[in-house]
Amino acid sequence: AERAAASIVAPVWTFQPWWVLLCPDGVHLADCVVQWTELQPSADTFLPGIIGSGVQWAGLQFSEADPLEMQLRADMLLAVSGTREASTMRGYGRVFLRYKAFCQGREPPRVPVPADPVTVAMYLQYIANAARTFSVVKTASAMVFTAHDLALVPADQNPTSHRLVAAVRKAAHRRLGDRRLRRKDPLEYAFVLQGSRCWLMLGGVTRQMFATLGMAMWTGFWRYDCAEKIRLKDIKFCETHMTTFLEKRKTDKYRYGQLVEVARAAEGQQLCPVEVCQRWVDVQIARGLQPDGPLFQQVDGRQFHRDPSADCLTGSRLDYPQLRRYLFRMLGDGSGLDPEALRQLYGTQSLRSGGATAVAAADQVSDFEFNQFGGWSSSAAAATYKATKLDRRLAVSRSMPHAQQSADVERPLSVQEQQDLGDRELLGSELAAVQLRPAEGQTAL
Repeated sequence: AERAAASIVAPVWTFQPWWVLLCPDGVHLADCVVQWTELQPSADTFLPGIIGSGVQWAGLQFSEADPLEMQLRADMLLAVSGTREASTMRGYGRVFLRYKAFCQGREPPRVPVPADPVTVAMYLQYIANAARTFSVVKTASAMVFTAHDLALVPADQNPTSHRLVAAVRKAAHRRLGDRRLRRKDPLEYAFVLQGSRCWLMLGGVTRQMFATLGMAMWTGFWRYDCAEKIRLKDIKFCETHMTTFLEKRKTDKYRYGQLVEVARAAEGQQLCPVEVCQRWVDVQIARGLQPDGPLFQQVDGRQFHRDPSADCLTGSRLDYPQLRRYLFRMLGDGSGLDPEALRQLYGTQSLRSGGATAVAAADQVSDFEFNQFGGWSSSAAAATYKATKLDRRLAVSRSMPHAQQSADVERPLSVQEQQDLGDRELLGSELAAVQLRPAEGQTAL
């Protein structure tokens, strides 16, 4: 109807649902396709992240006549891109496209890589003028550094280390650094316990899964990216604790993996997180989940809306929006508060920070044990997850002279002090009565 014309590059994926739009009968192309060309595959046809966004290895000589050299060149490109996390490279790729468009829009156009310091400084200033937080400028600067690093530009020639670029970055930090979004409060254990108990009593597979997640993320210091990757075979149960193998963690850049142990609840506790997790594993085994299957799965929202007690799991990994939505719905049902209001105060990281705050307040483990359990690389990084309670924050101020009890002011006695004073007065009256009682043969005055 719009009579629009476009050129698209599409892989020949005949099993995809959109393929019928291009080839309805599986043999002939649709009438809307005017002309087509089959692209010959090459070593760098598809490259991940910012490598595929225009960054070239300038100055390196490869023989196109030697198939092995071209294959090794492609392997090296992929290997170098693998030095960063895949999600990081995808994010940098989007930022690089905007940076490239900025450079091409100048008159005359500027070269994005390798770029001169003036180009990078102007781009960072352009970003800072419209930014609300410094993180946007920081990400842009990190993208430029990574783009030049992957292009094998020497470290001393990377434009992000130039004094002009550093000055622009520092000025943006001073201006935008204080405009931080409100950090979410940590969730207390009683609050999570209340919500989990509520959904466990209401029943249903979906409710049981989120009740298990709430308990496990709080006691295990899990992030979302830890929870969504846990498979059935990654969790083991012992007599005193459960062990969860986290194959990948944010700070585990060499992918060694980490074991996280959570102790069973003490006698008399209302709910044991280990028993809750064990019951959920039993449910997944009864459902036929394979050892490599995700322990926490995506929910069919429409089915859950119709029948919350039904089995609404789809089998795929749980995504972040669903975790956030149903988690706060559970906390709202347990506390009687509005879930939308809870989202303004808390986030999914509030489970992790809540557990960290409780452990820090107990002061029963060393910094090394604390950082190792939470996967923090330093005490400074772990400190951002600790929220000191009000009475401890007031301890410094209460030790000052203005908060000390004055000797001239008669303070009220405590219950114990009043009882001790009453005992002393009673003892004194008995002693006085003994002294005033005349001895035998004497006359009282």
